[in-house]
Amino acid sequence: MLRFEANVGTARRLTPLLEAVCEDHQEFVVEPFVDATVTVAEPDDPYRPVERFISLVRSSETFRGFNTTHMAPLALGGFHQHVFETTETEIIYLPHIADKLLETYPEQAREAVESGHLTLRTRDDLPYGLALFDERVGIGGYDETTGLMRVFVDTESPVAREWAERVYESVRADSELLADG
Repeated sequence: MLRFEANVGTARRLTPLLEAVCEDHQEFVVEPFVDATVTVAEPDDPYRPVERFISLVRSSETFRGFNTTHMAPLALGGFHQHVFETTETEIIYLPHIADKLLETYPEQAREAVESGHLTLRTRDDLPYGLALFDERVGIGGYDETTGLMRVFVDTESPVAREWAERVYESVRADSELLADG
């Protein structure tokens, strides 16, 4: 009974995420996220999920993920500089999102790709945002109209890590390496 109650409680806490991803990912299992940090955008702090995501990237030496939009707003040059110069990063984007990143930061992205700090891949369809950091994994849910992150859920659960690795590798296997940065 305690396990059931924990799962129900987790489902309630994850409601903002489930509303954002379940249409695309109906088999989503909540149990690995029992102890997850759930960061939701609020009217007085709409960027809370993005700030949480950025803090995890900054505290990680490696970062892999896929996303339906930019991981962080392109106007956050400091974030992108960190990704281009410090973190070993592999990102899978929709083709037009990768193009926009390269258009916004042409020189920096090219140098990051050449130095091995950045690997860009593309895929025609992505279900939501998934991030794998050194110690944690996270899932982002987005507003379909604005593209803004509504919720970011992250955990250090080993079961969630295994799930995220499987999902990431499956998506990666069906993506294409962007040859030129």
